[in-house]
Amino acid sequence: LKSATQFIILTTALCKITTGAISIVLDYSYDTGSYFSDERKYIAEQAAYAFESRLQSESFGHLDPAQYGSSLNFYVSTKNPTSMANLQMNPANATSDGNKFGDENKIVILMGAKSVGTTNQYLAVANSGFGYSGVVVAMLVLSACAWIPGVLTMRRGWRLFGMVDLVIAWTVMASELMNGASSIQALVMLTATIVLLSVITYLTQSREQDIMESS
Repeated sequence: LKSATQFIILTTALCKITTGAISIVLDYSYDTGSYFSDERKYIAEQAAYAFESRLQSESFGHLDPAQYGSSLNFYVSTKNPTSMANLQMNPANATSDGNKFGDENKIVILMGAKSVGTTNQYLAVANSGFGYSGVVVAMLVLSACAWIPGVLTMRRGWRLFGMVDLVIAWTVMASELMNGASSIQALVMLTATIVLLSVITYLTQSREQDIMESS
């Protein structure tokens, strides 16, 4: 990006293993803000080609269950890369550029950009499948796995480690909320924290005397 305007560029890639060279397709159907000029399209397509040329020995099968005799419904949940509205992509429906999700040996990448409205802070924000949410979940699991055994076995170090993990989880969650995380994510995080702290409180109170003696 050449200007100080910030953009969110969302790419969605789909694949699954068969035979044949992989084709990477850049789809501009949702670039309603016309961010991708001819020059920017050329740069993006050169980047796609660099990856495509290295994937010639790989292959992917069709993602549509109907191709394998199944009656299950398949769709991909993602976001509009420009408006960030929720999208459900069905393999039976093509984008306005004529691309279908889940085709054999084809990776479809939705291209688009949206201003985040703040200048002189950062140039771009990238979204990923794991991202902050994965870090939050991982830290919550670590917190529970350290804190609960720490109470049961009277190990102060484990209890401290579990508490620190929980603080880190909430720090990351706060950052995610400032970057547009949904209220549902916050509610799930709050509920998980309440459950964890309730368990810790119960175990601590039931073993209060032992914990005091071990201290």
